[in-house]
Amino acid sequence: IGELEVSDLEKKKIDYKFQLQRAETGHTVDVPNITKEVNEEISKKRKELELKKTRLQEVLDKSAELHSKTIDRASNGILKIGLRYNDDTNELFILVDSAKNLLEVNRTDKSDPYVKVTYQLNNELTFLGKTKTLWKELNPSWKEDFTLPDIRSLDQVEKCSLGFVVKDDERIRLGAKNTSLGKVFINMNSAQGAWHFDQLKRGTGAIYLEYPLQI
Repeated sequence: IGELEVSDLEKKKIDYKFQLQRAETGHTVDVPNITKEVNEEISKKRKELELKKTRLQEVLDKSAELHSKTIDRASNGILKIGLRYNDDTNELFILVDSAKNLLEVNRTDKSDPYVKVTYQLNNELTFLGKTKTLWKELNPSWKEDFTLPDIRSLDQVEKCSLGFVVKDDERIRLGAKNTSLGKVFINMNSAQGAWHFDQLKRGTGAIYLEYPLQI
């Protein structure tokens, strides 16, 4: 059997415990000074922690750069969505914030956008509601929220898929159908969705992220 390798600090810890046992039985003891070894161990752990923090920051920076490039290439506009989870009430708040650079579909070179919000859990699709229509607007700001109740934990939140469909309201035109301006789906299988849910677990307030609209 090979000799078990033990650090100097561990050896002194063992010796320290042995000396304490001797002291309890009335023997004269020589308690070792482990200050140097403790400081060295702390310094080592600090360096390891700093290295992990540096690597994590590099990953976050690359993720932010990738997200920025994705948004820059968004030819159909972008949709800004916020998520907030309340631990006390077990509710997920879905915040439809705003959109930018939507497609022009009306003769006035504008659109009349609103957003339909759905979620899917265990293959069951549920309609949560829709925002108000903002008339003649390509950069709408809704600032509306929807609540996903009865969520037992954040782990269950990660199993949800959230759907957002931006549509042009054609109610003033008889017989016209509402035109889709773009869609966004958020789930853990996408890079953006995974990052969004991860930030939701880390934070205490609403976490916002911009998503490119897909036709």
